[in-house]
Amino acid sequence: MSDIKIELNEEGIRQMLQSPQMKRVVQSRASEIAGRLGEGYSAKTKVVKDRYSAVVSAESFEAKLDNNKHNTILKALRS
Repeated sequence: MSDIKIELNEEGIRQMLQSPQMKRVVQSRASEIAGRLGEGYSAKTKVVKDRYSAVVSAESFEAKLDNNKHNTILKALRS
């Protein structure tokens, strides 16, 4: 067997994680999840350290109760 060595281009990865295309991918996925959850849930995208991140959260009182009782957000991530 041969030894394979993979060397990552760290600057290239950093640029990819900070690119507008990655922001669109993250926003799209978060919006899709929030859309499945319905009223009272929202999706927000932000920059964390050196990459885009999304947060799906329960905003309304009813959504918070539903999420606390049924783990709605966690279940929506699996779909």
